[in-house]
Amino acid sequence: MGMKNLAQIVLVTVVQFIACYLAEWGVAETGIILLFVLLWQGLFIWLFIQIRKKNNIS
Repeated sequence: MGMKNLAQIVLVTVVQFIACYLAEWGVAETGIILLFVLLWQGLFIWLFIQIRKKNNIS
């Protein structure tokens, strides 16, 4: 993973954290949502990397 991908994951996670904080969600709910966001972002980035490898795209 490149720095661009890590920056994307961090940005999306921070935005989601702010949304949970503003909605006054509890710590448990916020943690579950942030974990789900991290897993989801990681899955899509991994899929895009696999597609690039298959298609030999830099």
